[in-house]
Amino acid sequence: MQTALFDIDNTIVCSKHRYTALPNGDIDLLAWVRDNTRENCFKDSLLPAIRTLRNDYRFGFTVILCTARVLSAWDYDFFKENDIPFHVMLDRPKGCMFGDADLKEFQLRLYAHQHKISWRRFCETSMFFEDNPSVLDRMAEIGIETVDAVAWNKKLAMTL
Repeated sequence: MQTALFDIDNTIVCSKHRYTALPNGDIDLLAWVRDNTRENCFKDSLLPAIRTLRNDYRFGFTVILCTARVLSAWDYDFFKENDIPFHVMLDRPKGCMFGDADLKEFQLRLYAHQHKISWRRFCETSMFFEDNPSVLDRMAEIGIETVDAVAWNKKLAMTL
């Protein structure tokens, strides 16, 4: 079984209007939670990589959304309203302050363990679409094939 892993923000959804950065460039998680309102969620827009996700889902890949977001009911409403299909959602637990790369690696390892998939097999059969360079680097280090979502979206946008 092939697994398609997708980040959400700046990969399949543009939510830059509600992103606040800390001085070191990391996301301000407290500001993100504050700005995570229904109104703001529905100002988000889809990026071209959503076509890749939908195709992967349609062709039988296991689609996992792996995000550093703290999700709310409004996010799920947005996913449903915008036909964002997935099999599994791995998101940030409330109160978790792990950096993105640490969080995503932890969530993926836990998923593989819970589903009795060897880590090696999981890595060999997965591809991760992600915009964050630190997460791309980490996934490559642990053996998961990566696609730079920023470049991928630019390429897809040229084919519209």
